[in-house]
Amino acid sequence: MAKYGKTFWGKEWLNALKNIDYGNRLPRGSSYATKGAVKSIDIQSNQIVAQVQGSRPRPYKINITVPAFTDGQKEDLTELLASNPAWLAGLLNRQLPPELLEQVKNQYIDIFPREWSDFEMKCSCPDWAVPCKHLAAVVYIIANEIDLNPMLVLQLHGYDAAAALKDRQVDISQSLTEPVENLHDHLYPNKPEPLEVPEDVFQQFDLSRIPLIGDSFLRLLPVGTPFHTGDFKAILLTHLKYAEKAEKNLSNTWRKKPDWHLETCLEAAVLTDQTFEMPRLQLMYEKNTTEIPLFDWVNEVLQTDAATLAAWPPTLQLLHAYLRLALKLLAQTALVPRLYRSGSTHLLQWEPLLQNELVKQALQPFGQHTPQGLLQVQNGKSISVFSQQETALRLCSLFVTSIVQEVVPQSSRFKPDDYFQQLFFGEPEPLPHNLQPDNVFPALQLWLKMLHLSQRQWVPVVQAEEDFPDFSLSVAVRDRESATLQAPVPLHKFKKEKQYQQHKLTVIKDLMLLQEHFPDITKVVNSPEKKELHYDSEEFADVMLRMLPLLQMLGMEVLLPKSLRHLVKPQASLRMSTSSKEKVRSWLDLQHLLDYNWQVAVGENNFIDPKEFLKLVKGSKGIVKLRDGFIHLTQEDLEKLMKQLLSPPALTKQEVMRVLFANEYQGVPIQLTKELQQVLDELTSVKAIAPPAELQASLRPYQQRGYEWLYKNSRVGFGSILADDMGLGKTLQTITLLLKLKKENQLYKAKALVVVPTTLLSNWSHELTRFAPDLSYSIYHGPNRKLEDFDGEDVLLTSYGTVRSDAEKLNKQKWQLLVIDEAQNIKNHGTAQTKAVKSIKANLKVALSGTPVENRLSEYWSIFDFTNKGFLGSAKFFTDYFAKPISLEKDHQKLATFKKLTEPFILRRVKSDKTIISDLPDKVESNRYCSLTKEQAAVYENIVNEAMKQVEDTEGIARKGLVLKMMTALKQVCNHPYQYLKTGKPVASQSGKLQLLLELLQPILDNQEKTLIFTQYKEMGELLSTFLQEELGTQPLFLHGSLSRAQRDEMVHAFQNIRHHRIFILSLKAGGTGLNLTAAQNVVHYDLWWNPAVEAQATDRAYRIGQQKNVMVYRLLSQGTLEEKIDAMISSKKELADLTVGSGEKWLGELNNTELRDLVKLSSTVEN
Repeated sequence: MAKYGKTFWGKEWLNALKNIDYGNRLPRGSSYATKGAVKSIDIQSNQIVAQVQGSRPRPYKINITVPAFTDGQKEDLTELLASNPAWLAGLLNRQLPPELLEQVKNQYIDIFPREWSDFEMKCSCPDWAVPCKHLAAVVYIIANEIDLNPMLVLQLHGYDAAAALKDRQVDISQSLTEPVENLHDHLYPNKPEPLEVPEDVFQQFDLSRIPLIGDSFLRLLPVGTPFHTGDFKAILLTHLKYAEKAEKNLSNTWRKKPDWHLETCLEAAVLTDQTFEMPRLQLMYEKNTTEIPLFDWVNEVLQTDAATLAAWPPTLQLLHAYLRLALKLLAQTALVPRLYRSGSTHLLQWEPLLQNELVKQALQPFGQHTPQGLLQVQNGKSISVFSQQETALRLCSLFVTSIVQEVVPQSSRFKPDDYFQQLFFGEPEPLPHNLQPDNVFPALQLWLKMLHLSQRQWVPVVQAEEDFPDFSLSVAVRDRESATLQAPVPLHKFKKEKQYQQHKLTVIKDLMLLQEHFPDITKVVNSPEKKELHYDSEEFADVMLRMLPLLQMLGMEVLLPKSLRHLVKPQASLRMSTSSKEKVRSWLDLQHLLDYNWQVAVGENNFIDPKEFLKLVKGSKGIVKLRDGFIHLTQEDLEKLMKQLLSPPALTKQEVMRVLFANEYQGVPIQLTKELQQVLDELTSVKAIAPPAELQASLRPYQQRGYEWLYKNSRVGFGSILADDMGLGKTLQTITLLLKLKKENQLYKAKALVVVPTTLLSNWSHELTRFAPDLSYSIYHGPNRKLEDFDGEDVLLTSYGTVRSDAEKLNKQKWQLLVIDEAQNIKNHGTAQTKAVKSIKANLKVALSGTPVENRLSEYWSIFDFTNKGFLGSAKFFTDYFAKPISLEKDHQKLATFKKLTEPFILRRVKSDKTIISDLPDKVESNRYCSLTKEQAAVYENIVNEAMKQVEDTEGIARKGLVLKMMTALKQVCNHPYQYLKTGKPVASQSGKLQLLLELLQPILDNQEKTLIFTQYKEMGELLSTFLQEELGTQPLFLHGSLSRAQRDEMVHAFQNIRHHRIFILSLKAGGTGLNLTAAQNVVHYDLWWNPAVEAQATDRAYRIGQQKNVMVYRLLSQGTLEEKIDAMISSKKELADLTVGSGEKWLGELNNTELRDLVKLSSTVEN
């Protein structure tokens, strides 16, 4: 049932009438008012005209006249208000102080009636009684209007406060209303232009800075909610508590997974109409544009990982960042509700709490990099936009409000028939007929006004002074819109001087809103002279830590003396040292010799022994002076701290090492002794060391640094993750380390085990033979493998699959070094393969991976746990403490801690690094080797046997034709047996080369790079197109000779300009000349032309004028086949290397039968 008379003045109105209601007529009026019988009410001065629906079809007419104040009474009332600034401010805030009633009674002014006859009351109903139930209903509605605007109790007596005070030179006309801002006033006509978002902008976001506000800010709202029949403040806080868990509550609401292919989207923008309801997401593709409800997209992409995000267009990534921002703001309740007008209607938006400086800082990079067109307001066919800063605010607000409106109505406590609950948390509905917009929205605006004081022109300033043990506060005001930075104006001066008169009442009105949370403000406001407020150290602790932050959030500026600006809380910390003078040579030594003591950290570099700390603070609490600064200390804090110091937690060895390398304990700085710092520097510093003389390669400068780093870690017992970009030579750097270990006799008793994907076994064997012929190796792989055959070689090469099957056998050997290549193969720590690899015992461990660390942080725990077991804690600890905060909230502090922790153990260089670019040639060529599969080998050998019989029996031109035919057939088999056989269903696993290509492309795609793939054959291009779509989920472009010029141009444009087209397959003849494809950073020659000039011409499609990055060129070769042998011939014979484009491959037909048979016969092991 509706409640009337909720405020002091509304209650007094009803109480006065109830006291003279001898006939008990009022209760029936209450029920009439509640059911909406009062159809209209109009109040003009002391005249009330209303219409009330009774039992007859036509409403009854009501006329009520309230006795007007006499001129003398009006004069007395004006004197009372004018002489008390605080009361005057209350008047303007629609908050007449209860004390005023006593004062007017003393002046013999009757605000409320003594008997019914004080009113002239008429109703057109046939009921003769006064008041009848219809009149009584109007009495209750008036009580409701008084609740909304207490000034009405004066206006009903014909008292115009504004006019009366103006005669006293007090102009309150400008302060009587609280205008509601119209969002349309911020709109501009849209100028269509590209939505440019810098790709590095996302590194600037840091949502972890947003503090936990909880309900502390919104509790500052006034308790009374006269616009609502219940306790709307309590309702609001309850619903926001539910909204805090928005992400959890949203995760189960989506039922059908949509197929939007967001990675192929070109651009995205948010669209809304002028009501700002039901925003939509516009997704623009190559061929079409689609619109979906924004919230549908929100639900779908909540848990999107960083690697998937990286494939989206920057505008969509930015919108996802807004989604994460909105969820963080909700989780921290760092929000504020704000009432707006949108045309003629009202709407409620949830906005970020910009009154909090940390929230403001978190939003700042969004404002700097959000294009205006990312949010578009549609009005028919025209489109409007906001300014850049306003766009960021409005987008954030749209996301938060959309989530709130979706989540809160799911709560069982949400009442959909409550207009105000719908306005704040649901879908806005028309204002109920029994509520008057002229009173409801001003009352609602006034209720919310306290939360938005920071946006006023004149901002209150509280200045603190310290004269320990005493503290004082004074109040001033500052012009926020002043063009120059000026000192705040003391309040007593502001009230007196004429230049501020037009703003005086507004400022006092705002100050009085703070009375509930700053009771002493009344003393300052009413004092004609300067008024300072004094506190002792214990009292000031509450002022400093509770009241001033609240006032700051409400919009007041707080000026503190330098001594109080960095008030710190003492916390438990560690002092770490070495427990012996023995020389620390390794990680193991450090673990055994490390010692630590607990101490008190006061700020960053101030550490105190616990006993000395207790002595210094004995008997103190509140704001305590300690040495040269101040700390905040409560009895509870002191007891908690001492308990932690006297009964400290037992740290594991891994935890101690983590604290040491992070240089902090639970976010608190630690102290290292000078000796320990020297030890740490010695263990982590990389010294110059020459590569082994036996190495058959020249290391580039960055590769030399990588080798030195690997060697240093091997010396001190650190596990290493070499995470260089693909193409930078991780294999060569590792082989250099292996060679160095051999030369130091470290591979004499215990050997090196190298685990690689099956497709890379051939490549590793080739690289070992090429770069380190002094290193002996054996391959342990295939159905006929025997570990007994491993007889003293330095290195054993094996595959992940073999380790999974034979971990127990492999563990019977002693391993000095265990290397895993493409370490992302153990990213899932729960799989049998990962467990098998981690079960292999070795003195040293090295992991190689080109996958970006920043996009796969959660996967790196498993790899790091392999190289340095336990150092990063459990998988759950790592996910909760590092992975989630860094990937979801862009937590810069956690990222910095992670980098500090892992810097000695992870080395990652990327091709875009300036130091790397300077080390690299413009074009880096690399041969990649694979083995034939069983199917390929069988077909290959059959072709050789059959074709050579024919070749040996034929001469002249016919023989040359047969040779070239055989060569073509063998090349096709090396590509994929289906290309030659053209029977059965092609399967990716049938081709070793195709599997190598897939292995090669995955990290390239992870790095968001583009690749050209050249093949001589259209049919192979078609097979590749199908396989890449099936295996990698990306649809390549394919250019071949059958395409028209227009189709070619369209493909080239798409590859050069459209982000998601990352792979371009080209038949060598069609794509080898005349094209500019500088968007590619990688070139893959899937099959070779065996003419360097033709190959170079194709490569130059990517490497030519306009290319801004180094180009990586990969040549795929099937080991033991004519591909490897012909490539060796070309590399060793200058006359062949100088072949022209026109000569093609005709030279092969000139070989004699013996040379030819040696060239084509299969002479390598086959993949199993």
